Amino acid sequence: MCKDHRAQLQRKQHKYTDKNASWTKTTKDKWEYGYKAHISCDTETSLILKYSFATQRT
Repeated sequence: MCKDHRAQLQRKQHKYTDKNASWTKTTKDKWEYGYKAHISCDTETSLILKYSFATQRT
């Protein structure tokens, strides 16, 4: 019998550490709880040009 992952238990019980975060699907077809980071960098200098953090929550 498979046991639920901690994140799955939190989702079922609606007990989350961060109420502003949300569930999102990864590129590997897995579900993760938290935020997405979008970062643009200059390839020559490795400096961060802009960044943002987002959730899937509407």
